[in-house]
Amino acid sequence: MNRLIALSLLLWLQTAWAGQVAVPAGPFLMGCSKGDNACEQDEGRPGGVAVTVPAFVLDRHEVTVADFRACIEAGRCTPPLTHQRSAYCNFGAADARP
Repeated sequence: MNRLIALSLLLWLQTAWAGQVAVPAGPFLMGCSKGDNACEQDEGRPGGVAVTVPAFVLDRHEVTVADFRACIEAGRCTPPLTHQRSAYCNFGAADARP
């Protein structure tokens, strides 16, 4: 069995019961879509850039800022390095926001 497939399957088996979805490793086009006239300057060239990401897991449901803060305070989650440097990080936002 292909090592990547086996690793992805193992990841899925370990997380399926935990309310998470396993996303297999693979390529995708990151950035601005072709024909999108509303692209921001930091999105890169139209058509995107081909990148490959490792397998990862994603929660099935959104987590609010308050939920994440509680996880950090309980010592189960790692706080972001800084949320001041990115306009896209909402850690400092209202507690009810995802």
